Amino acid sequence: MADKIKSFFEKRKGGKFKGKGHKLTESVPQPKQKEEKPVVRQAPTDDAKQAGLAALARLEKKAPTSSFGNALSLKPSMRTSVASSYEKGDSPVKVEKVNTNPDILAVQGVYFKCPLISPEVLSKEEWKEQIRTFLYEQVELEKALTSCLMIHTLNKNRDEVSQCVETLCTYLTNIIHNPGEEKYKKIRMSNKVFQERVIKLEGSMQFLEAAGFEKHKLPFKDVEEDFLVFVNEVDDDHLEMMIDSLRSAESVPLELDRNVQVMIPEVASKGWTFLMNSTE
Repeated sequence: MADKIKSFFEKRKGGKFKGKGHKLTESVPQPKQKEEKPVVRQAPTDDAKQAGLAALARLEKKAPTSSFGNALSLKPSMRTSVASSYEKGDSPVKVEKVNTNPDILAVQGVYFKCPLISPEVLSKEEWKEQIRTFLYEQVELEKALTSCLMIHTLNKNRDEVSQCVETLCTYLTNIIHNPGEEKYKKIRMSNKVFQERVIKLEGSMQFLEAAGFEKHKLPFKDVEEDFLVFVNEVDDDHLEMMIDSLRSAESVPLELDRNVQVMIPEVASKGWTFLMNSTE
C-alpha cells in the first residue's frame, strides 16, 4: 500500500508545462487582427419578394393552435379565464404521479470510488471513514508522504490547512538555511503560533516526526516544558522533498461511480412499463 502512495505523488509531480513562456518584464506580441470587410447586402429581386409573400400566406393558413385555441388571439378576459382554469386544476392535460418504486429505479443513491485505496463503491460518508483508517494504517510505513496526505485530507478548513503548511515549511526551511543554529531545531509546544496553526491539525505531528523531530522536556524560564527537538543530522535532500511534497499534496480524491447496471428481464420489463405509462 505504501507503494500506492509513492506512485500517487510521482504522478502528481510528473506533469510538465508545455509551451513558450514569457518574462514578466517582457512585452508579449499581440496577435494580428484580421481586417473586417464591410458586408454589402443586395436588395431582394422581385421573384424573391413574391416567394416570401406566398410563404407568409401559407404560414398564416396553417398556424397551429393548442387544445385551448390560440392563446395569443384571445381577448384579455378570455386569457384570464384560461389561466384560472390551470390554477383550479381544471386542465384537460392528464398528470400522473411518478412511480418511485426503488425496484425499478436505475439510481438509488450517489456513490463514489477511491482508486488510491480500493475498487469498492461506497457513499461519501463511508469513504471518509475508510480514508481516515487507511491513512493512519499507512503512516507508520511511509510517514513522510502519508502525513502530507493526512494534513490535506483530514482537515476541512482550507485556510487553516494553508497556514499549517506554510508554518511547517518555515520550520524546515530555517533548518536547511541555518544548519548550525540550535534555536531553529527546537519548537516550544506551548508557543502560540504552534498551538493555533500546527498542533490542532491532524497529520502535523506525524509530519514533524518524519522530518526528524522528537518530543523532549527542556528547561524554560525556571520550569520544564515540552519541546519538539530536531535530533537527526540535517539532510537537505530529505527536508526539501518533504517541503515539496507538503506543498504539492492534495486531499485523497474520490471518483463518482456511474452505476452501470445490467438489468434482469423481469426488472427491465417493469422499468419499460413505467416509462411507457409516464409518457402517455
